[in-house]
Amino acid sequence: MGQKVDIQQQLVNELNDIKTAHLAGQVEEAIKRYEMLLMAHPNFASILHPLGIAYQQMGQHAKAADAISQWLSLFPDDYDALINLSNSL
Repeated sequence: MGQKVDIQQQLVNELNDIKTAHLAGQVEEAIKRYEMLLMAHPNFASILHPLGIAYQQMGQHAKAADAISQWLSLFPDDYDALINLSNSL
């Protein structure tokens, strides 16, 4: 059980590192890292919304809408995500 917690914490730490780079303006690098983390851990849904925002910032609106829609399928009451989705359509 302790190992599962450690892995989950590592994922959270990695996601936070990526978000820090993203917020520092390293959007292309953040997208690459979000995508790699999502490929390695496809059930780690917390990646989806920030990935969608990064896609928006790069003008990749179809990819943004897809990522944010996946997030909203799990968390339909996330109003920030709903707003971000509307910005991608």
